[in-house]
Amino acid sequence: NPTPATKYALSERFVKNRALSPVFISRVEKKAWFNNVQDKLQGILKSTVASIGYELWGYEFRSQSGGPLLCVFVEKDTGVLVGDCSRINRQLRAVLEVETNLGDQLTLEVSSPGIERTLYCLSHYQRYLGHRVKVRLARARDNCRNFIGVIEDIDEEEKVVIATEQETLHIALPEIEKARLLVEF
Repeated sequence: NPTPATKYALSERFVKNRALSPVFISRVEKKAWFNNVQDKLQGILKSTVASIGYELWGYEFRSQSGGPLLCVFVEKDTGVLVGDCSRINRQLRAVLEVETNLGDQLTLEVSSPGIERTLYCLSHYQRYLGHRVKVRLARARDNCRNFIGVIEDIDEEEKVVIATEQETLHIALPEIEKARLLVEF
């Protein structure tokens, strides 16, 4: 299982604590800059991965002792092999070096999302309706942040509907810190 995802794919902590952060700008400007960087990075990752026949499942920034680590998760109907990950890694590395100033500042890791995959967007929840999921909320509800249940629906307000043993939750995507599938054997 991958280590816990940050709330945002490109963590604000990473931006604030590294040379990527612009100097002498307000908090509002920094948030706009941060969102722009994240949008640009996601566009680069998505188009590069798609150009070689794969789907970008998601990505996360993690910190490690040698500097930032960018974990990119890719999917394909026929599965993802080690050779596929290596080829995608080389392609992404080349594009990131040309398109951003992140190229030599981070370690790049490419893998499949795995069986107990993290769910990043509404389409992921839609795809796994009826499956068990473990959800961690950004803020507690009734003194609880962690829930295990079954994805029942996406409601008319685009909230994820999860049925736990105790209750049915309607959760907006921004309220979810992390969610991953649970596989039962």
